[in-house]
Amino acid sequence: LQKKVEDEWGFKICFEDRDFVAGESIATERATAIHRCRHVIFLVSPSIVENEWTRFEIERAKYEKFSKNLQKIVVITRDISLDNIPVEFSSIWKDVLLIQWPIKKDEVQMAWQKLRLWFF
Repeated sequence: LQKKVEDEWGFKICFEDRDFVAGESIATERATAIHRCRHVIFLVSPSIVENEWTRFEIERAKYEKFSKNLQKIVVITRDISLDNIPVEFSSIWKDVLLIQWPIKKDEVQMAWQKLRLWFF
């Protein structure tokens, strides 16, 4: 995802390990990062559902979307059923592009195209 979005499409992705200031409040860093973004991508897998920061990030993205600071919210699911997606997304489904990442290799190109079209 990083290689495709940053190198090929020219967008910058914010990564905690690379872009957050060490020693700052993690909540402040996350909130500021989401505030500065035009788009947010949530990669929803079984591990993100259990991550303690997931709800905070979803709620912050919802706030930014409703305050018109955020243009797009993309949810990409992988190895997880739709029933297990965090319930916090339920109030914004109409504002979200949902991509269920394909398992079959011949369908992956279509998923990339769908994602790219959503951003441009």
